[in-house]
Amino acid sequence: SIDHVEVNLSGGDLSPDVIIFCADQKLDSIQIEDKYGDVSIDGVEAGTITAGTESGDIEVVGTTCDKLNAAANTGDLNAGHVTCSEMTMKTNTGDIDIQDAVGNVSAEVTTGDIEFETDLPKNQYEISVSTNTGTISSGEEEIESENSVSLPGGPNKLTLKTTTGD
Repeated sequence: SIDHVEVNLSGGDLSPDVIIFCADQKLDSIQIEDKYGDVSIDGVEAGTITAGTESGDIEVVGTTCDKLNAAANTGDLNAGHVTCSEMTMKTNTGDIDIQDAVGNVSAEVTTGDIEFETDLPKNQYEISVSTNTGTISSGEEEIESENSVSLPGGPNKLTLKTTTGD
């Protein structure tokens, strides 16, 4: 049984691909830190997942976890078919796209857009959305407001915040 894997790519190839396959089991935690490159997590079950990159995209697909933290300084963040008790996605410059996520979802962008799509009805989410300079819309409908919208609901929580973006 392997309880720890560390991969150090400090020299040589400036754009290597690293693929790690995990046995069909729930992992306690996954931590991925990347300087310049993309991170992709697919079909994983874990307690805590932490993924970060200085400059690159992060994609999480078909994953179940207790807690997910994904952060990029410059890059897009994408999550699809993810079930987490708590999911936090944050990028300074880039877009966030979340599809079919269940749990408490928080997404924050300094400069970029956030898009959230789900097949669940709106009343399944307590929703808080804000933007300093951007447009808030639901489906094809633009929502007129003081740059923020809050709607009661549950059992999932959705918090989306952008400084400059839609």
